[in-house]
Amino acid sequence: KKKDKDKTSADESDDSDDSDEAEEEEVIEDSKEKKILVLNGTDVAGLAASTKEKLENAGYSVGDVGDYDGESQESTRIIVKENGVGKDLKSFFASPKIEVGEVREGYDIEIVLGTTEGL
Repeated sequence: KKKDKDKTSADESDDSDDSDEAEEEEVIEDSKEKKILVLNGTDVAGLAASTKEKLENAGYSVGDVGDYDGESQESTRIIVKENGVGKDLKSFFASPKIEVGEVREGYDIEIVLGTTEGL
């Protein structure tokens, strides 16, 4: 019985170690309070609209969708105004790259969809 008791207390201390580690990790800012623009950087029709629906179903605020004016993008780009924003959006995309840069006026985050999303 003593071994079982030791194991239990070891498990409990493991749990507290896990929560301590979580507190030390980088804080991921919630993008659900941010206004998001989704642009289709591919030739796949309707990709921005379906991405908007997916994000809105998850509680994000997507203001508009449209076509990206530049060259076709391979990887999805999540463009944010400040470092630390947008990381919670990464799980929605195949191989996104987050970059700090210029975002269209009226938005906090601009997502340019890449061809990896259309596969």
